[in-house]
Amino acid sequence: MRDVKEISSTHRVVPLPAYENDNIINPNAYEDAIGGSLVLASFKLRHYLIKKQSVFSYELDEINIVSRGAEGTKRKAGIKSTSPMKKMRLL
Repeated sequence: MRDVKEISSTHRVVPLPAYENDNIINPNAYEDAIGGSLVLASFKLRHYLIKKQSVFSYELDEINIVSRGAEGTKRKAGIKSTSPMKKMRLL
C-alpha cells in the first residue's frame, strides 16, 4: 500500500473491485485474500487498427476469488531451471 500513498498526490487511485462469496474485499486485504488464490478475472479486450498496426488494450473490471490458496502458498520459492539455454551466474 506504500506505493499507492506515493502516487495518490499525482494520480486518482480507484481500487479494483475484488469479491469473495459475493462480499467485497477491502483493498487493504487484497494481498492476503488474493495471493495464491484461484480467481476469475473479468476484463475487456479492445483492438484498434492504427496506421496498419494492431494495437490492443485491456481494462480489468473485477476479480472474484474462486478458491483460496492454501496457507504458505502465497510466495513459493523459485524452481531452478534445468535448461541448458539459461545463463549461469558466477558468484
